[in-house]
Amino acid sequence: MKKELRTLVVRDLEVRAQEDGEGFVARGHATTWDDPYEVWDFEEQVDRGAVPDNIQELDVFAFWSHDSSIPLARTTNGTLQLTKDDVGLAVEFPLPASRAAEADAIRTGLVDRMSMGFYVTEQQWLEREGKPDLRTILAMTLLEVSPVALPANPNTDLSEAEQQHLVEARAACLGPKCQRRPRDVREEEAATEDDLPVNRARQNRLAIAERAL
Repeated sequence: MKKELRTLVVRDLEVRAQEDGEGFVARGHATTWDDPYEVWDFEEQVDRGAVPDNIQELDVFAFWSHDSSIPLARTTNGTLQLTKDDVGLAVEFPLPASRAAEADAIRTGLVDRMSMGFYVTEQQWLEREGKPDLRTILAMTLLEVSPVALPANPNTDLSEAEQQHLVEARAACLGPKCQRRPRDVREEEAATEDDLPVNRARQNRLAIAERAL
């Protein structure tokens, strides 16, 4: 299982001053639902059920441009708000006055995209005649969201290792072995994700990043 990064140009990343004048509030969408976008030689979309309804209760960071040494907010300390709305995964977090440069970069449009880092735990691939294959992310472990200027991994320029990872995932998942399971079954299985080795490792990495908060 490899960490993946996706950057979407949703064009709604914005920042406003807090009412108390002590900083700023950034908001946008980290992804949209059932909205195909191009990734390398296929298209990809995120199912609404890919993000669990209790996402606010899980441990997710907001970083600046995927840099874990610059943590901006975190769900577990109440500074990062994640909400599933009709558009996608809505993100909101405060930026203290000391982050005025970052706030100004968003306000002026210098930074106008949101990105997210995640592990895919369930996916579906669909072969389409005359069109690129379609990958639907059915379930994920969300690690972090980030305002970004340039994608850390541009969707159309994946590394060789990432390409190989996706080639193998597609080959394993095309055909009857990759059927969509009911959402309630996926959510029930997601409740035990903390027991998976990959998530225990994730918890260790997040604990290290927490020290900078």
